[in-house]
Amino acid sequence: MNQKKILILGVSGLLGFHCQEELCEDFNILGTYRSNDLNSINTIKFVYKDFSTSFRMVLEEFRPDVIINGAGLVSVDDCESHPEKALLLNSSLID
Repeated sequence: MNQKKILILGVSGLLGFHCQEELCEDFNILGTYRSNDLNSINTIKFVYKDFSTSFRMVLEEFRPDVIINGAGLVSVDDCESHPEKALLLNSSLID
């Protein structure tokens, strides 16, 4: 039987990492990260300015059955300083 595919956005963060830990035995996991690569799992780096294009490419190539969004800008100061980035990461994801 083929394993279901799960895309975890923000796999190097607290939520994404724990989701990956719990699901890795039963599912084919692909995780995204911004700055902290977890060498032990299948990951892809996303850059903010190319996020929409990269995200669409991953969806087309990996074709996940489930997407878990563990990504987000969590610092209040960063959210206030970069409201566009906060909106993209915390709610919109793509245009």
